[in-house]
Amino acid sequence: MLLPVLYTNACGYLPETLYYIVEHNDSHSRNLETFQQKVDRTFEHEAILVNTIFGIPAMSEKEKIYYQKIVECRYSRKRFKLAVVEKKKLEAMEYYQILRSRKQARIKERILYASLNNRLLASILSSKIKG
Repeated sequence: MLLPVLYTNACGYLPETLYYIVEHNDSHSRNLETFQQKVDRTFEHEAILVNTIFGIPAMSEKEKIYYQKIVECRYSRKRFKLAVVEKKKLEAMEYYQILRSRKQARIKERILYASLNNRLLASILSSKIKG
């Protein structure tokens, strides 16, 4: 919500706490149970950011596209990692191919992708990617 305002104006800071966040276990936004619900949520967040970027009148089209690509890459990585963590091999392969086609697959994603077909590598990485 603040991105359009902060794009053209200076950002200030307040020294005191303005509010606290209380986390409820029964909150609908924290009770995503299925893999598909989690993936859908990433698409929703991505769409919000992209729509916000394209709603900034002071930003040039070139900048909008630049930031859109950054957001898309970030959320493609999130979906890939989520698929690996949830052991959804087909989906992980699909999201990895998206990263590869955009030339955004880093060494981290390549190792995770290799772990999909290598049980030893998967067991070594399983404790690391959940944290």
